[in-house]
Amino acid sequence: MIMKRKTDSVVSNQSSALIQENRLQESIRKDLILKTIVCSNEKVLFTDIAGLEDVKQLISEAILLPRKYPLFFKSRKTWTKLLLYGPPGTGKTRLAKAAAYESSSVFFSLSSADLVSSWVGESEKLIQELFLQASQQKSAVVFIDEVDSLCRKRTEREDDCTRRVKTELLKQIDGHPNVFLLCATNCPWDLDKAFLRRFQRRIYIPLPNAPARRKLFEIHIGEVPCALSKEDFELLINRTEGYSGSDIADLCLDALLFPLREHHFAPELKTFYASDSKFTVDEAPLRNVIIEDFLKSLTNVKTTITADDLNKYQTFI
Repeated sequence: MIMKRKTDSVVSNQSSALIQENRLQESIRKDLILKTIVCSNEKVLFTDIAGLEDVKQLISEAILLPRKYPLFFKSRKTWTKLLLYGPPGTGKTRLAKAAAYESSSVFFSLSSADLVSSWVGESEKLIQELFLQASQQKSAVVFIDEVDSLCRKRTEREDDCTRRVKTELLKQIDGHPNVFLLCATNCPWDLDKAFLRRFQRRIYIPLPNAPARRKLFEIHIGEVPCALSKEDFELLINRTEGYSGSDIADLCLDALLFPLREHHFAPELKTFYASDSKFTVDEAPLRNVIIEDFLKSLTNVKTTITADDLNKYQTFI
């Protein structure tokens, strides 16, 4: 009898320790997912995004109309699973941010790395926790960037852990039809067909057209003193055909530094830095940025998208 009581006590202690360990792991998983919520004061509106008017309208229809006109959507449904694909640097992440901000939704922003764990079975539980937390919000947008690294086409060489992760993600997508899911990829042709089928709309995010490139230049130049004529802008717009939004951002970043470079490295400013790590500031104003600065930068900052890349995107269905 004494031995039985001791055994029962050991089993009870082990069971209690296991329960505590499980609760600890659940708490850790919850914290990891909650850390993916973007709590930023950054105000991103659809009007802040250059071009992509059709795409912005489609996303607005999907996430804003049901909240604005709930009565009309008692008998109607809209899409809640969207795939954004296209060249890198075309604004897919900003579209997701704008969708969350304009709909006053909690924004879960993740990459595949946030959902992959080296511990067996932990990735599946992280995926479960993600959709559980999203479904408990009044309104949530779940954005998974580079989803192709998580949902690649299945192969015979694929290990069991990877298969289980894909199966769990498919299960959660199907099990939470009201969670608004936005995924982005630069390689849509690498996605497994089972995942492609889950996305109700697959939306191509192209390179910016001429009006969008004009707006991008205006955004990135901002309040920096700039002496560009209408003809100068037209020249830049023509010379940057095939550039992505991030390419134009890099181009502006480089061009806007030319006046400061001249100011700092001019021969008469060799004493700019004084002794004992202190420096004096020349209060002379910088010259305006001019078209020649951008033309110099164009020789250094090239487009990162090739014609072959564009052809693959445009022929993908």
